[in-house]
Amino acid sequence: MELIGALAVLGLGAIVGSFLNVIILRLGRRSFITGRSACPECGKVLKVRHLIPIVSYVWLGGKCDNCKRPISGQYPLVEAAAGLMFTASFLYQLDRYAEGLDQLLLVFTFWFTLVLLWVLWSTLIVVFVYDLYYKIIPNTTAAAFSILALTYVMTRALEDFPGWSELITDISAGPLLFLPFWALWRFSDGRWMGLGDGKLALGIGFFLGLTHGISAVILAFWIGAAVALLLIARDRIASRLLLSDDSERFSGINASTEVPFGPFLVLGTVIIYFYQWDILGLAHWFS
Repeated sequence: MELIGALAVLGLGAIVGSFLNVIILRLGRRSFITGRSACPECGKVLKVRHLIPIVSYVWLGGKCDNCKRPISGQYPLVEAAAGLMFTASFLYQLDRYAEGLDQLLLVFTFWFTLVLLWVLWSTLIVVFVYDLYYKIIPNTTAAAFSILALTYVMTRALEDFPGWSELITDISAGPLLFLPFWALWRFSDGRWMGLGDGKLALGIGFFLGLTHGISAVILAFWIGAAVALLLIARDRIASRLLLSDDSERFSGINASTEVPFGPFLVLGTVIIYFYQWDILGLAHWFS
């Protein structure tokens, strides 16, 4: 039964991921969400058989059925990511509520919290891809994430009553995580860090609390540093393999290259949420 439920949730997540692709595309173009989906290259309106999550991409060989131009790999990747996040949240919630799903109130809380998590992860997927493409986190998505995170933590406080002292700590974690990002943005005039990252950190603090929120930010910096070093190494190797005339024109990653930090914050949040990793061992200070 659990397997059937997980497969159903996986399919649901993939369908939602398809809609998230529409949001990302039209948010970037500042266009309306409504309207029929069409090929971004030739403008051909897509039929139902072209819109089956992941399956259509594989069936079409990654190319438009009309103009035969390549379809961005973003579409199946976002659909797969949403499906996996939905399924992981479903299984995680099942484990948390394993002993209490025979009570009506807990069943309601289970589904309310799960749907809330699905919307929350969907928002973070939009942030991840949009920041990767446009190097900016829209205020609407950052604000939506913070509101969802606040709702989530308040639901958890009601569920774990009496847990109001922890709720106060979790709510204060948002501004506390936001302040360092604001300071970096303020004193560097936006050169070191965008304010959008700080707004995202605000929601991360609400969502994970202070201990795990700090862990998520630290992990994001670690992942970001590792990726940057790998890119620099790749570019240096590539430049040496090129001819001397080409190597002069080679433009790789360097200290002045703008690398979006939002995707690393999202990855850090996902990892810390599911693994509850307290990197600095701060839990006993706030218990």
